Amino acid sequence: MKLRSSVFGWKSVWMELAEEWKGEFIDDHSLVTLRLPHAEKPWHVTFQMHAHGKPAGETTVIAAPFVARHPFKFAIRNSKTVEELAKVFGMQDIVIGDPDFDRDYIIQGNHPDHVIDFFSHPGIKEAIKQQSSINLSIMDSRNKQFGIAPPPHENVLLFVEKGHINSFDRNSSLYELMHNTLDHLHTLGVASQDRPGYVV
Repeated sequence: MKLRSSVFGWKSVWMELAEEWKGEFIDDHSLVTLRLPHAEKPWHVTFQMHAHGKPAGETTVIAAPFVARHPFKFAIRNSKTVEELAKVFGMQDIVIGDPDFDRDYIIQGNHPDHVIDFFSHPGIKEAIKQQSSINLSIMDSRNKQFGIAPPPHENVLLFVEKGHINSFDRNSSLYELMHNTLDHLHTLGVASQDRPGYVV
């Protein structure tokens, strides 16, 4: 574990990630951004810290735009009280056939068969299970969150977590999760290798 993770906080962790992954760290005080390149494809994974006036209102947002070749969308999050209430009020819960995974997570999507194929991938499932919490989705031009508003035909892979993440190892694992998810979306024909015009 990197020393800065526990001593100097999340900004130093992001600076170290920028150094390790040859990325870009921008601190303009009102919005802090870390932009990391994909190793082989023209995608970037962008970390942003959104503050809402108080430290308690801070939200970590990780976004990766991509050119969409298919309208496939999904959302996955932990099965907790709020999400369980959402199921009661009719939000679709897609079961992938893995009892433990289906118990621990709520998965939604606009193409159930594609969702099952996507989350049946052992590497994706294991990467998600390694996270202490997960709130991962694909948003399109009809959505707007945290100032992120992609144009038509470009989507954004989006991870959101309340608060800041001080751990170098956790931030690294989230970068790798985004990286591997984009790769798998490309393998399934959902994400193009074309460079997205939209930048977060």
